[in-house]
Amino acid sequence: MLPYLPIIGGAQIQAHGLATSLNNLGHEIIVYASKFCVSECKKLGWNFDYQFKSCNSAKYPLFKINTKLWYWITANAIKRKILSDKLDVVQLFMSWPWACVVKEINQLDIPVVLRTAGDDIQTNKKLNYGIRLNNDRDKMIKNGLRDVDKLVAISPAITREYLQLDLQSNNIIEIGNGININNFTK
Repeated sequence: MLPYLPIIGGAQIQAHGLATSLNNLGHEIIVYASKFCVSECKKLGWNFDYQFKSCNSAKYPLFKINTKLWYWITANAIKRKILSDKLDVVQLFMSWPWACVVKEINQLDIPVVLRTAGDDIQTNKKLNYGIRLNNDRDKMIKNGLRDVDKLVAISPAITREYLQLDLQSNNIIEIGNGININNFTK
């Protein structure tokens, strides 16, 4: 799994805020993260209002050696968690590597929402920026994005990225990160 708390970045803060808010509205929320992140949060004594569980995907070096085996391990780890916890909806944060396994989740007849931002969706060849600069990853991400039920864009720029990939505009919803930028400007 990609980093979660106690590592702090935009995706982590947004996922935590969303999980907390949905929990406060009475929904049963489970956030999955790597065993490392779960262990570190426990060491720090951090407790959350939502369930916080570990789920590890295959490590990226395996992707370079055997993409099919990497995919199989990652997809099955996620499917096992979805089935064992009887999830109604899956919200994925970041397209890499999660978009790759959306087809597998769809086979479970569970809606999938995906939030992307930054280098997992945007590319800039001049700056060598973006996960999708790798052709294998780009193909897997594009294929997965087509099967997502709802795509969350954190900005108009991300919406444009989705549209440039010929994704259906009616599947895109803009939801900002929830940060009041006026708190940081004078």
